[in-house]
Amino acid sequence: MQTVLDFTLENLLPNDESHQVVRRHLGIARNAAMQMNQLVAELLEGTTMDRGRLALRLAACDPHELARTAFDALEATASGRGITLSLDLAASLPALLADRDRLARVFSNLGANAIRFTPPDGHITIAASRADDAVRFTVSDTGIGISAQDLPHVFDRFWRADRNASGGFGLGLAIAKCIVDAHGGTMTVESNPGTGSSFSFTIPLASQLEAAVA
Repeated sequence: MQTVLDFTLENLLPNDESHQVVRRHLGIARNAAMQMNQLVAELLEGTTMDRGRLALRLAACDPHELARTAFDALEATASGRGITLSLDLAASLPALLADRDRLARVFSNLGANAIRFTPPDGHITIAASRADDAVRFTVSDTGIGISAQDLPHVFDRFWRADRNASGGFGLGLAIAKCIVDAHGGTMTVESNPGTGSSFSFTIPLASQLEAAVA
């Protein structure tokens, strides 16, 4: 989605060297604002988790649409960093009963992590497939990977592998797992240093949830 700031940068500033400096500084300011929004969102979600108020607004969802929406939201950022983003979707997937906005947050958190730790010319894939009575979504990357000693801690709140890095409080993965847990799903991670990481989460089919509350 093109913001007002994006429009201003692309259409109002002449494309010469002096204005390239202005463009660069405006881009830095935009990225800083986006990071601040992420920090505030993480803190609010963390507070909600502490109070046990993670309410879900369930509605019928198409898994293909969820994955494609996530792809669209991440594509510009990935491309801007020289990372290829692709989709790998099973041909036919049953409907889910889920909170669309909450799952968008899960994809956003997983995607942001993948982009942050994947170097230029890397690859990120968003996949969806059938997994028994659920749909499994996977965000995999060809990034730096996670060490075996760090792997058990990735879903811990306030934990960060690189404590010198900026961009969050270490809540993103914990929030994502909490949202998946609230849907009755599971979240897992596989990773090897130097080859990348693969975060997967399952969401039960609509038929399964409807049967459970019948």
